[in-house]
Amino acid sequence: MTTLFTVRIRRNYSRPVRPEAEQVDGKCYLFEEGWTMDSQDPYPGEVAWIPCDPAYPRSAPTWIASGDLAALPPSPPAPLSPWASTLPVTSSPAPETP
Repeated sequence: MTTLFTVRIRRNYSRPVRPEAEQVDGKCYLFEEGWTMDSQDPYPGEVAWIPCDPAYPRSAPTWIASGDLAALPPSPPAPLSPWASTLPVTSSPAPETP
């Protein structure tokens, strides 16, 4: 399953931000869930997400840790027309035109 995230690279971590990560910071991309990192990975316990968005730069990191991603809130439903409640509701078929 793909998920749309905004990349938010951590700045308060002991690791410096790499230039290839800077190019995607603050931008939205589609990702697929990868693996849960273990104690030998750079961010143990976090999930590595793999970009699957055609717009994702080829020179950017091949995976992003879950701590560097922000999920986008679901889109709100489209507002109903103010006229929707005044329209008549009918279950009869529309009249045929000759």
